[in-house]
Amino acid sequence: MCNINAAGVTGNIATSLQRFFNGSLDPFVRDLIPTSVTHLVLESEGMGPYDKALDALFRHFRAVRRSQLPNLQEVHIACKQAADNAYKQQCNKIVAEGDREGVVVRLQPFGFSSVNWDG
Repeated sequence: MCNINAAGVTGNIATSLQRFFNGSLDPFVRDLIPTSVTHLVLESEGMGPYDKALDALFRHFRAVRRSQLPNLQEVHIACKQAADNAYKQQCNKIVAEGDREGVVVRLQPFGFSSVNWDG
C-alpha cells in the first residue's frame, strides 16, 4: 500500500506525471509503487485526463513489471460506465497487456466497496 501524497505527487495525477516526470514512467513506479506490491487498486471516475495517467503508469508494462514490479499479480481498476471512451480504451489495453505478462487485471464497473483477490 502506498500514499501518492507522501511520494510528492500532488494535484491532478495525469498533469503531475507529464510535468514532473517528462513522460518517463521509471521514477514514478520506483518512487511510488514498492517492488513488493503484489496487488494494486486504482480508483478514478474515468473523466478528464485520467486515461493519460493510466497510459503513463502502464506504458512499457512488460519492462516495468519485470524490473520494478516483479511481484505484481493482480490489478483492480475502476472503469465505470460513465467513464469517457479514452479511459475505457486505456483500461481494455491494460487488461490485454496484463494478460500477456501473467498479471490479472480486473475492471470494476462500480468502484471498490469490496475487492475480491484471486487465490
